[in-house]
Parts: sequence; C-alpha cells; structure tokens
Amino acid sequence: DMNSAYLRGAFMAFLGFTAFALSDVVMKLAGMDGVPIALIAFISGLGGSLALALYTATTKNISVLMPHSWRVIGIIALLFLAMSFVGPIAFTHLPLTTAYIGYFCSPFLITLFGSFLLKEKYSRKQMIAILIGFGGVTLALFPEITSPTAQNSAGNVSLGFICLTAAVSIYVTAMLLLRAYGAKETPESVSFFSHFIRVPFLLPILFITPLSEIALSSYIYMALMGVLGAVGFVFMSRAYQLAPVAVTSPLHYTQLISGAVFGYLIWNDVPSYWVFIGGAIIAISGIMVAREAQRLEQSKS
Repeated sequence: DMNSAYLRGAFMAFLGFTAFALSDVVMKLAGMDGVPIALIAFISGLGGSLALALYTATTKNISVLMPHSWRVIGIIALLFLAMSFVGPIAFTHLPLTTAYIGYFCSPFLITLFGSFLLKEKYSRKQMIAILIGFGGVTLALFPEITSPTAQNSAGNVSLGFICLTAAVSIYVTAMLLLRAYGAKETPESVSFFSHFIRVPFLLPILFITPLSEIALSSYIYMALMGVLGAVGFVFMSRAYQLAPVAVTSPLHYTQLISGAVFGYLIWNDVPSYWVFIGGAIIAISGIMVAREAQRLEQSKS
C-alpha cells in the first residue's frame, strides 16, 4: 500500500544519503593522505561513471545515459568538473559536519535564486522557511569559523571555507541551469557525464604524478568515492520512485548526524553544540520548504 511504499522510499533515501556521507569520508581520507586533488577527481570520476554504466547496462536501460541536449549536459558537467577540485579541498580542511552545514545552504539558495532569476513562484511560508534556514546556517558556522579548536584540528580552515563557498556556488549554478534548460535530461545522464568528464580532462595526471608513491589504501579510497556516489544515486532514484519529495528530502539532513558520527570515530572531531542547534534549525526549515512544495503541488492537481 501507499504507506508501505513511503516507508520503503524513506529507507532508500536514508541509504542513499548514508552512501553519500561515506563517499565524503573516503574523499577526506584520500585528501588527508596528500593525494593530488586532480588524481582524486580522476579516479573517483572513473569509478563513478563505470558504476553508473554497469548499473544501467544490467537493468537494460543504458539509453537513459544519453543526453537530450549535449550543450546543457556539457556545461553542467564542466561545472561539476570544477566542483571536483574545490569539494575535496573543503572536506579535507573542514570537519564533515561543518562542510555539510555549508552544503545545506544549497536548497535555500536554489529556491531563492529560482524565484528571482527563473521567476518561480513560492509561498510566503517557503520564503520564511528559507530565511530561518539561513539563520540556522549562520548560527552553526560562525562559531566554527572563529574557533581556534576547529582550526587546529581540521587543517587550514580559511582555505576550507573558501573552497566550500566555491563548491556551493558552483552546485547552485549547475542546478539553476538544469532547472532552466535541462527539464528533459535524466538524472542518470547528468550524474554519468558529471563523473565521466573528469576522465579525458584529467588523464594527463597519470603521466605527471608518481603513482607508485601513492599508498594502495588511497587508491581504494578514491575508487570507493566514485562507486559510493553512484550507489547513493541509485538508492535516491529508487526513493523518489516510491515516495514524494516531501518524504525523502528531509532525510538529507541525516548526513549531519552521520557526518558527526564518522568524524568522531575516524578523526575524533567533536562539533560544537552550535552546529547541532543550527543544524536542527536548518533541518526544520528544509522540511517546511519541502512539505509546503508538496502541498502546493497537490493543490494544483
């Protein structure tokens, strides 16, 4: 029945976001091993694109990888190529929970800019929820930026925040372009080419980097990063088939919890209580936005 499908969808979403969190963990491990960022991007892109190609081939649905517009997919893939450089730097130099707080700005920024640039209409409740969400981000991140403890434990925090800002900006730009011009593109196509574009562009790194000097564990981390990203995508695709966005999207914020758990277990990172207070506010505002969008959609039908 519907309730059972919703529960399965929610569980799939939880698995998907957990896979994404694990992908970020191994990305951070590779970055902290001193592996060149270009090599991380190349191997994770190769692993992710191969995993997606294999998945669509086994489901006999490989045609979904073909873009409707090569121009749209090409521009978005190039944006994600740039993001594959700044993202690992942000996660390497910031605690996982801090990086996630920054990334949680994305849905609010997409909604806000969508209202002004794409003339998308949102209710007053949604706009209030967005403002509340930004308040939560400010509350969570300000102590982290100014905390000497965070700077000593995570690395170059200033560089981390610069790259986090760049990564969020690139992601928001890509999603706005996708909303404006890529309505006919499949999620599989966007994800595949966003991974695959790293392979030809970054192939020269194999001839520049002394590959024999890199530990086997780092290669495993990089390959897992791409594969886990693809696995997360598969789970999320299934989740959206089983349940509405209002049910699945709020589970995005479980990454804050999983990030805190992984960060503590692996790096002994202990987020300040402001992170959890701000994270709770962000989660509540995100749920408000999703549920209001669901309500408006139902009222149209």
